[in-house]
Amino acid sequence: MRIQIDGELRASTDEDRAIDQVSEPLQYIDQDDYSCSNEIAAVMLTSTQARFSAEITVLDAVDPAEVPKWTVGFAQNVVTYERFAFYGSDLGGQITEDFQYYSPLRDSDIGSLPFYAFGGGATEELRLHQLLDVSCTDEPRWPIPVAVTGRGINAPLQKTVGGNTFMTWLMLARMTETDRQVVLLGKLPWQVKLEVEAGPAGIRWSVPVTTTFGAPVQLDQRYDASTIPPVGDGENVPDLRELEAHDYVQGHLTRNIAGEHPLLVNWIYTGNECATTWKQATNPAQVRNWLEGAQP
Repeated sequence: MRIQIDGELRASTDEDRAIDQVSEPLQYIDQDDYSCSNEIAAVMLTSTQARFSAEITVLDAVDPAEVPKWTVGFAQNVVTYERFAFYGSDLGGQITEDFQYYSPLRDSDIGSLPFYAFGGGATEELRLHQLLDVSCTDEPRWPIPVAVTGRGINAPLQKTVGGNTFMTWLMLARMTETDRQVVLLGKLPWQVKLEVEAGPAGIRWSVPVTTTFGAPVQLDQRYDASTIPPVGDGENVPDLRELEAHDYVQGHLTRNIAGEHPLLVNWIYTGNECATTWKQATNPAQVRNWLEGAQP
């Protein structure tokens, strides 16, 4: 099968970003009842939207029946994840969120494996002699309480600092159970930084949201279950394990006492992004890779 890259992997962004009141129940750390139904005052920080696009054409194939077994789309890894929120001053608190395991993790839900998003123009089944245009968007978000009012703290939000780094790949995937393969056609690193501050005038961006793209790199790399590393490094090889990154996000509440920060409570997020009592997450290095195919 011979493929022509009509439009290399590229990225763009808009200037829209928002600080919105959260109108639905948000489970967080200042309640003892982890039921995912508590309503607390919170805001949602939404970054500028990143958009990725590319175009390819299948020029010819030795076996035309092989062509529709392949799909083109995007794979994405979260390489780093950091969130900090500061409440009050002395006797105030600090919320920290990060990954339980410090390795790149596959971004998006299980239903879109091995891609970041499936369908809706984000992926296209290959067809002979047809120009295929794929695109997807991402806008990292963070819901945070406007105050910590439990665990011995009663302090309003002062400021937040946080960000993520990502790697996005343009990728072909052979979508069968018995013989799965992927071909990387390009990659593009990018990062998002969010920073807000709170005061008498309310909560506002303290610096403009920044979404920064690195230079796209053209690739021609093929992998199957025997040749891809068990854990992708998120820079040269995508992580395609059967996991969702937010399952490995953990939070910590510490109290600010004379510059010291003793831990008060920590938590972990469930699959539906509710905070629950902290426990050690399954080691993602032991999670299956999509290329391994169906369970025997």
